[in-house]
Amino acid sequence: MNVLDIKLTYKCNNRCSLCCQDDEIKNNKSTLAGSTIYEYIKKMPLDEIENTKVVLTGGEPTLHPNILEIIKMLRGEGFKAIQLQSNLTLKSLAIGTEDLVNAGITSFGISLHGCTAEMHESFTNTKGSFTNTVNNLIKLSQLGIPVALNCVISKYNINNLSDIVTFAAKKHLADSIQFAFIHITGRADKHHNLIPTISSAAGAVQKAVVIANRFGIDIKSEAIPFCLMHGFERNVAELEKLSYITILDKTGAMNFSEHREESLKTKCEVCKQCLFYSMCEGPWAEYPQLFGWEEFIPVRSVKPYA
Repeated sequence: MNVLDIKLTYKCNNRCSLCCQDDEIKNNKSTLAGSTIYEYIKKMPLDEIENTKVVLTGGEPTLHPNILEIIKMLRGEGFKAIQLQSNLTLKSLAIGTEDLVNAGITSFGISLHGCTAEMHESFTNTKGSFTNTVNNLIKLSQLGIPVALNCVISKYNINNLSDIVTFAAKKHLADSIQFAFIHITGRADKHHNLIPTISSAAGAVQKAVVIANRFGIDIKSEAIPFCLMHGFERNVAELEKLSYITILDKTGAMNFSEHREESLKTKCEVCKQCLFYSMCEGPWAEYPQLFGWEEFIPVRSVKPYA
């Protein structure tokens, strides 16, 4: 299935230290007009619409003043799968979780970076964001809508990934959790001290997978190459290739699939010796530029799964 990633606005009500976006774009000028979205999808053939999942992102997409109208328009044009990626604080907004579901959202991808207010808000730098997000996640669980959590791994939470899994499971907050390694761009590029080694992040994710299996929660790692997830390759998000990802924002449309593999991710010469070379995208390009390639050891043999 193709993905149409619509970045409704780059404004955000959290101030995450490790946001991969630049502060300069987080303003009203980044807000995408509903008419622009409509004009774009009107050029899409019906069979393409039926084979495309829309993902509404940002910034924080719920800050778009016409988000409900845009969701209803997308449903009316024939998109069957519409996911909202959000911090789901919904603070000071006139909309709630039920409004989003009633408008046509079919699944949610929600940012949660800790299992306590201190842990999560150390990341978001926004007081009250943990309680607001968790309370709205509980409301979603009561509505029975599929929810995936997205947790960016940092020095704030690397020792607590298993605790985050347990917290989410016991409160029935999500069906799956993706643990993402930091893309060191934008604001994140100013906080190198908060970035753990990628190998330690991989080890923490693997421990979380073991805990998650007990609860029946699906775990994926994102931007952690296969060589560091040895024995846990099935949990690598990049294993599930999407045929085509298009990003639509205020500046226009972009083929993100090609851009990511050609410019954003990287591999070194030694990677060619790895069994996973053809399917692995490598780490975000900035990581080895800062920390080197020593952690990345090619996989030359694998044990069969039980």
